[in-house]
Amino acid sequence: MKRLCLFFSLLLFAQQTPLYGQQTRALWVTRWDYQSLQDIEKIMQFSDETGFNTILFQVRGNGTVTYQSDVELQSENFRSFGWDPLQKAIDSAHAHDLQLHAWVNLLPGWSGEDVPLHTEQLYLQRPDWFMVDIYGRPQELQRGYLFLSPTHPQVSRYLQELCAELYNKYDIDGIHFDYIRFPASSYSYDPTSVALFEKSYGAKPHERPMAWRLWRQNSISSFLETVYHDIKFAKPRVIVSAAVVSDIDRANDTYFQDSCGWLGRGLLDAVYPMLYSHIDQVFQQELEEYIMNSHGRHIYPGIHVTKDGLASKLNIVKNLDVPGVALFSYKDLLENADIKQQFVSAVDTLWAEPTRPAQMPWKIYTKDNLGPAFSQIQTIPSPLTAYTPFKIAAKITDPSGVYDDMTGADGQGIYVEYDTVWPPGQEGRVTLSKISGAQDWYISETELPGQAGGTILYARIYAHDDYYESLNNPKRNAGHSDVQHFPVLQSNSSYHYAGELGPILWRPGAIAVDTLHQIWVTTEKDGPVVVFDSTGKELAFSPIQTGMNGDYESLILTRVVGFARDVYDNMLIACNTNPPTIFRFSIKDGEALPGIHVNLKAGAPDTIRAFATDSLGNIYVLENRSARWFIFSPTAEEFIGMPYGDPQKVGSDIAVLSNGAMVFVTDRTSGVVQCWYGATEANYSQYWRAGDFLPHTIGLGDIYINGNDFLYICSSRYGFIAEYDRLGNLVGHITGENLTMVAPQAMAFSPAKNILYVTEVVGAGPGKVKVWKKQ
Repeated sequence: MKRLCLFFSLLLFAQQTPLYGQQTRALWVTRWDYQSLQDIEKIMQFSDETGFNTILFQVRGNGTVTYQSDVELQSENFRSFGWDPLQKAIDSAHAHDLQLHAWVNLLPGWSGEDVPLHTEQLYLQRPDWFMVDIYGRPQELQRGYLFLSPTHPQVSRYLQELCAELYNKYDIDGIHFDYIRFPASSYSYDPTSVALFEKSYGAKPHERPMAWRLWRQNSISSFLETVYHDIKFAKPRVIVSAAVVSDIDRANDTYFQDSCGWLGRGLLDAVYPMLYSHIDQVFQQELEEYIMNSHGRHIYPGIHVTKDGLASKLNIVKNLDVPGVALFSYKDLLENADIKQQFVSAVDTLWAEPTRPAQMPWKIYTKDNLGPAFSQIQTIPSPLTAYTPFKIAAKITDPSGVYDDMTGADGQGIYVEYDTVWPPGQEGRVTLSKISGAQDWYISETELPGQAGGTILYARIYAHDDYYESLNNPKRNAGHSDVQHFPVLQSNSSYHYAGELGPILWRPGAIAVDTLHQIWVTTEKDGPVVVFDSTGKELAFSPIQTGMNGDYESLILTRVVGFARDVYDNMLIACNTNPPTIFRFSIKDGEALPGIHVNLKAGAPDTIRAFATDSLGNIYVLENRSARWFIFSPTAEEFIGMPYGDPQKVGSDIAVLSNGAMVFVTDRTSGVVQCWYGATEANYSQYWRAGDFLPHTIGLGDIYINGNDFLYICSSRYGFIAEYDRLGNLVGHITGENLTMVAPQAMAFSPAKNILYVTEVVGAGPGKVKVWKKQ
């Protein structure tokens, strides 16, 4: 029995780690990196000599391809070559014993602020294929990408044909998808997609918001399922992978990118999460979450070589024993001498020996090797409220059927493990059974005990399929869901959703309300600051595009990071100009007043992440890309005693009590709010850190203090705003039903504190300010 247990332990270990010490070492090569045969040979020679074994070679960018295609227009940058860049790259890569994967920007159909010159480009040929936003507007020409709608059947078939051409015509080793996601949750409301949804569900998108989200997400899953199946039939050795967003929850909620679900359903062989944080701890946390949800497939963390700590991140990859890693990009390694030297020094130690790409046993075994697939996992009731018993339900499917001997974990039945910590203890295990009359739906057989408000419940469901390799040889393939996070809400809030307000804004961000009940919002390309009144009417002085610095010079506002008010009720706007500047504006007419320069002794000019003010007008500044913070007088004089905080952590926002006695910093690295006690006098300051609160519930949201010294913290990850007193005691949660609050990022109260204004993380798309009123 011990030998049998050891065998299964080793088998599980082998599925999660590189076989025989092999590791995929990939390099992203963009379409701008090669303009000649010499460029291609130089790329392959460099990659061979420096220890890479896999090239992610970009062949599709903006709705045009770099190779000679019978399906899509060839980019004008490559049309005059007279030779096929992809074929030459394959020949050169294989000559250097490198794998070459065709890197495809899947959903972009065009980019740039100008109309395409060539009439055969998709933007001109098929405008109906492009995404439309929730307000009925097609995407505007811009510096970024314009996306095709994967929910449009013709788009899906077209992209499948494009992929088929790649693996049938060329001897590629893999297809690597990028931009395999929606640009934002507010797309695609194109007429064809909306009509198909209404036909399938008998309802409009706003009437079935959850179904609408899942339907859009499933459109990408269905595309992958078709492509992976076709490749498995035509060329089973071709590897299918995707570059994905670093934050799993944000990827799902904002971009409908279910990367770990795709791994679990066997629709991808590997994912490359783009873990571009410069902080090692954040890099490791995000990587570990992907490893935990890898479903036995491969995770290859993507490292941006221009960020700090290349060597330390490669060392983390080695210590976690992941089966691969990728660097972005070839150009950055080649052109930056300092980065190139760091890389060479790192690989001399960490890549001392060459290696083959990691093996993928499931590519060799052609029969069923996948367990059941899990979707729509939820609690009943939902959302969870404090100390309320509940059940967990899910849709579980498998082509061979889901096996259930009704014994749960004791046999090969279906069960869920849960706890307020992960991994859970043995006592947190409950059997699931089929729901009568509901196809493919299962629910926990007994109620689970209620949990304290403010905690997070973690859960994972396990099941086996009913696959038979032969009549007398059942082969139960095990499967499990991703680890689910269910927040437990403290109470029903007295604030209730009251709709949207104001103009349509592109990526609304920070928000503030002045004493005249005017709402100020940062945007990416609408202002960058838009101001409107409490009825939603934009003011005459909006948008605000320029301000005055401390030298009375007029400057364009760029990289706006937030708002605060001074003692005269003027609005302060912090911008990461050079040097960082806090601009002042009259709330009466928007007149620009003399601003002040902020000199952070920590270094780089663009170092402000957030700021706040106390009743004396002192300015508390959180440094960008760290949790270190500074104090300045209203005229930007430095206080003795600063800076405070930890440069190795990543802060999200800063808030201060009106008397300056407490300062709060949201710490994304540790998932807590740091509490600092202290005081200022003259030009002296003294603060000490005295405890934290809110473990694991921060996400990317902001923190706000109202006039009663209550703290309100946006949890973009879990979709609520938490209300705390100054001692960190949870008072309640502001949330909503039917997805009225999905990913709150910033908030502001009306002067009477009876109205709450919220902006949400919308991705690269439009949104409006959401309004919550106190009943």
